[in-house]
Amino acid sequence: GGTTATAGAVLTAEDASAVRRNSRSLVALVRSDLGSTNVGRLDPSRTYAQSDVELWFAISAFADNTSVYEQIVRNGGNHEAAVLGGRSLVAAARRVDTAIQGSHASVRVQDTWTTLRRQLAALDTGS
Repeated sequence: GGTTATAGAVLTAEDASAVRRNSRSLVALVRSDLGSTNVGRLDPSRTYAQSDVELWFAISAFADNTSVYEQIVRNGGNHEAAVLGGRSLVAAARRVDTAIQGSHASVRVQDTWTTLRRQLAALDTGS
């Protein structure tokens, strides 16, 4: 056997960079909502819900994934890898979708996530 080209959409390098930047801003919003310092210190007198910590983990992982995706796209040369990376990024976004539904996310976080999710629309074909 030969190889089969993988069909699918790929964000431009500029769009991938915008998604990365916006995801980093979203992590900062979640941290702010949780009262976390830049080094992850949480208020010892505050009670946290598991769902809110899960959201923080999911969004942090998604933000890391956007950096990897941006590298794949920006350093180019392999369309198939970029398509597969996009699919993996959408899978990470779906984990955030699930986490945000069960959390007490602020309106700011929800609105920012909705905007970010729209940026991924070209990649998310429902598969």
